[in-house]
Amino acid sequence: MLRRVLATFGLATAFLLSAQADPPKDTPPIKTNPSELLKKQKGTSNEYKELEKALINLANYYKSSDNPEDQKKYRVLKRVLEEASGGKNEESVRARFGKLDDLMERLAKSDNPNSFDLKDALDKNQDLVNKLDKLFELLQRDDIDDRKEEIARTTKLLEDLKKLIREQKIARARTEAGKTDKNRLSREQEGLAKKTDNLSRELGGEKPAKGDAKGSDSKGGDSKGGDPKGGDSKDPKGGNSKDGDPKGKNSQGGDSKGGDPKNSDPKGSDSKGGDSKGGDSKGGDSKGGDSKGGDSKGGDSKGGDSKGGDSQGGNQSQQPQKNDGNNIGQKQVQEAVPYQKKAAEDIAKNDREQAAKNQDKAIEKLEEAQRELEKRLHQLRKEEMLALLAKLEEHCDWMLREQIKVKEATKSIDQSIQATADKKPDSRDIRLAKEQAEKEGAIVKRADIVLRLLETEGSAVAFPQVFEEVRKDMINVQKRLDNVRVESDTQAIEQEIIDALQEMIAALQKAKQDAKNSQPQSGGGGGGGGGPKQQPLIDQLAELKMIRSLQLRLNTRTIEYSKRYTGEQADDKQIRDELRELAERQEKIYGMTKNIGQGNNQ
Repeated sequence: MLRRVLATFGLATAFLLSAQADPPKDTPPIKTNPSELLKKQKGTSNEYKELEKALINLANYYKSSDNPEDQKKYRVLKRVLEEASGGKNEESVRARFGKLDDLMERLAKSDNPNSFDLKDALDKNQDLVNKLDKLFELLQRDDIDDRKEEIARTTKLLEDLKKLIREQKIARARTEAGKTDKNRLSREQEGLAKKTDNLSRELGGEKPAKGDAKGSDSKGGDSKGGDPKGGDSKDPKGGNSKDGDPKGKNSQGGDSKGGDPKNSDPKGSDSKGGDSKGGDSKGGDSKGGDSKGGDSKGGDSKGGDSKGGDSQGGNQSQQPQKNDGNNIGQKQVQEAVPYQKKAAEDIAKNDREQAAKNQDKAIEKLEEAQRELEKRLHQLRKEEMLALLAKLEEHCDWMLREQIKVKEATKSIDQSIQATADKKPDSRDIRLAKEQAEKEGAIVKRADIVLRLLETEGSAVAFPQVFEEVRKDMINVQKRLDNVRVESDTQAIEQEIIDALQEMIAALQKAKQDAKNSQPQSGGGGGGGGGPKQQPLIDQLAELKMIRSLQLRLNTRTIEYSKRYTGEQADDKQIRDELRELAERQEKIYGMTKNIGQGNNQ
């Protein structure tokens, strides 16, 4: 419906321009019935009102849905409706329609409209076209912004996790070396446990805890085996550090899946805390445990046990996740915390051998989380790329269909002109040519959307530049049709646009298949790097093929112009402008080839 509204505006613009401007030399003026145009204008206004109402109803439907995909669609529609409503400093689209309707009605009743009213109507018409174009582009965006935000967030979390792994490995090496004061090393290890706990909160969509609250032993126990190795083997009271659990409430008392591991208290209980009543219940805490009766499935609360209560006020597993995919890697990160805390205790007791074992376990858990986050990041990037490629293909398909229609219409108009005795266009030919110019203008606007999408993506080198050259051809076709130049040169350029779009669609389809088949590529271990390597939007071979085709089209057109326009310089200004563009295009082809040769699309 929005496309139909825009198409009607194109006809209105053509009429208003023709009423203002002088017609082409030696051609009769266009005759348009103002009453008929007013009728179309009123119909367009009503179509927009129906469209706005439908968007509101659809937005309300998606808003009430529990489906995350529906919520994404709601956010898109919300942005569109907010843009349509204007704001404090801008009129709504509906109000603009009302003003244009009134002005067009006044013009239709006037026998001799003045140039001021015509210009005002033309400006209002163009203003609405631009606004509707913006609404259309917003509708096309889908959830691109949301996905980019999630990718940025996951990338940051992955970098934070890698930094934490590096720091833990350094602490592990210093523990084994035995050259650092045990108290200092123990405090540093406790600090790493707090950092890990905070990262776990962020992975769950929560804000990191502020300060150093006592009892911040996150989750109250290991979800896959309770106590880390080396549990209570030497400390009858549980050996908790100041930041751990109080006596008798050690996190190891609530083992989630099978009791304490080797080296832990053989009775499975602390000297003062005892076991949870009746044994474990999927991760239940001891008597002094979670304030809400224990954790389900081994997932303990974020704040752990602190003097018999959960420092965060309840079990995290009972709380809804705040964002989709936020808990990826959280479980493994949280499982590292008890090992880190126990390592700090072992270091304080100068049991460096046991501390090193616990640090190894913590590193193992953190690296598991890293792999999970890298998989998630790869999946997000893959989804983003597939969505972008699908959107680009959709736009190119539409442009191809419309360009074929314009070419067929151009050929028909040319045949009509050639059938006349004087080989000159009549008023009908002029009107039809200008209508096709408006349709070509709509194709150009769609090309603008594609270019903005390509600029946002950023990995393709040749594709956006080739597309920019195709867009220039579209603009030239629009100018030619507006000047009723429908001869073979124009039709040849239209065919080149069609050929280029077909080639681009084939490249996009191949890129989609490649993206579907892509596998995660690790960015390295716990060191630097940005996680999985990002696959380029279009592969190098496809870009080279597009550059080759662009060069062939340029060569063909240069030869044709050289045959038709002899001498030092063509006497036709439009042809001179097009020849200048061809020279610039040749320079750009050189730059594209050089960029690919230097690997700038990798």
